[in-house]
Amino acid sequence: MSSEAAKVAVPESVLRKQKREEQWAAEKKEKALAEKKKSIESRKLIFTRAKQYAEEYHAQVRSPLPLDLTCM
Repeated sequence: MSSEAAKVAVPESVLRKQKREEQWAAEKKEKALAEKKKSIESRKLIFTRAKQYAEEYHAQVRSPLPLDLTCM
C-alpha cells in the first residue's frame, strides 16, 4: 500500500503552490516578529516620554512659592 502512494505523481503546480505558501507563511511570520519588536520599542518610548512629562509637571507644581505673599 505504501508503494502505491509512492508511485502517485504529484502535479508540479501543486508542488509549486505548496512551496509558495511556505514562503508566504515564513514572510508573514518574519513580518509579525518585526512589527512586535517595533511595537515594544514604541511602547518603551511612549512610557519614557510620559514619565519625563510627569516629572517635569511635578517639578513645576512643587516649585516654591514666592516669598512676597502679601495676599495672605
